Order: sequence, then C-alpha cells, then structure tokens
Amino acid sequence: MASLKYLFEINCNEKQLLCEFAGELSAGSRVHVTYKGGSISTDEKDYRETWIAPLYDEASANYDPNFRAKYEKELKELKAAGGPTQRANIVEKFPVFKELGLWCGFEGHITNGVDWVMVRKDGVITFDGRVTLTDSDRDDGFLIDAVFSGAVDLDPTAATPEAVAQIYPHWKTGELKVPDQLTLALGMRFEASGEAAPGAAERYKRRAERFPRYMRLTRRQCTGLGSVELEKTSAFHAIKSLSVKVFEYGP
Repeated sequence: MASLKYLFEINCNEKQLLCEFAGELSAGSRVHVTYKGGSISTDEKDYRETWIAPLYDEASANYDPNFRAKYEKELKELKAAGGPTQRANIVEKFPVFKELGLWCGFEGHITNGVDWVMVRKDGVITFDGRVTLTDSDRDDGFLIDAVFSGAVDLDPTAATPEAVAQIYPHWKTGELKVPDQLTLALGMRFEASGEAAPGAAERYKRRAERFPRYMRLTRRQCTGLGSVELEKTSAFHAIKSLSVKVFEYGP
C-alpha cells in the first residue's frame, strides 16, 4: 500500500533568501526569489520511526537474530565519530539495509537556486522553482537538483468573493494582516546523475560514485509539507523563511 515516507528537511532563513518585487502582470505580481543557502538535514527521530523501526523485526527474523544490538552499537560509535555521512556509513556496514532498500538520509545545504513566484490577484502565492542541493562543503560534494511547485493561500480565512478581492491590494501596500506561519505544500521531484563525462576531473568521478545513495530520490514523486513566513513590515510582504519536510510517495 502506498504511503508518505519521511526523507529530510529543508530550512531557509531570512539571510538565505533574497526576494525582489519584479513587476505586475495581468494575473498578479512576480516576485523573484534567490536562494543563497539553506540547511538540509534528516531528523533522527522521524528517520528512526520511518525507516529503522519497521526493519528491526524483518532483519532479525530473516538475516541475523542479533541485528538490533549490532545496529545500536554501530550507531553509537558512528555518532561519537560525528560527520554528515554517518547513516550512509551504517548502510555500508550492514548489507541487509541495501537489500531492504533503506534510505540513508541527507545532510547538506542548498548551494543556489531561483524561483519566479507569482502572487495572484485572488490572494494565492504560487511557487515554481529549482534549487541545487549538495551533501558536502567540498568541491566534490554530490549535487542534486530539486524542482518544485505549489501554492500558499495568503488569507485562508477569506470566505467570500468580496474578502478575497481585498487580499491582493492589501498585500501590495503591506496592509495585509499576515499570520506568523502560512501552510505550504509542494510537489517535488529530483534530478541527479550517476555518470561522469569521459575525461572528467577526479572530483566529478567521486561525485558520481555517491549516486546510489541518492538514486531513490530520482525515482520517486515527492511532496514537501511545511510552512512559509512572510515579512510583516515590508511593502509587499517578502518571504522571510521557509521550512519543509520532504516525503516520498510510494510502496
């Protein structure tokens, strides 16, 4: 049965987002959003509940009755050592995880990206962006493009056509009463390559070697669920922060 499975989280603060009013069109206003950074992390609790806990019994029954104790010991040692690839290291130490299709999480950051946001005259913000994610600060970090689209209602309480008609002009002048957080839902897909071009530099070959860790992302339809915070004092309520949990949809 298909379900949503937790993958990782994306968080951008006001220092990592640059919003510029780009002009008004017949359908509304364009806002150009530049992503100058942002963190990518996998919450340990959500990860264990989604991926590790369901595998304990299966792995213990079919592979090794002492599997859980061995896993907990390895996890403790890798946590003590630190580093962003500790889950990937666990997967490598336990071949059973590969056989069971375990996702090893994602720790990294956004390198760059853009989004031509549309603020429609019916008071809905639509997103249509692309950002590049990496799992390392080094120049051989693996790169993944995230392509996303979605919508946010600027005033979910507006229940009549007359109330809806007031949202857009109030947004433009800064008079709109913006909630602390607005609910955000995104359709997301990911693009990455597992091949280096012939004659490519060594760093590109090292990148390609890590493709199997993230191949799952390129083969699933994903959903981002979270919230967006708008600047309450700016003339057009620029995006101040964004927080999204990414889930895959599948068996």
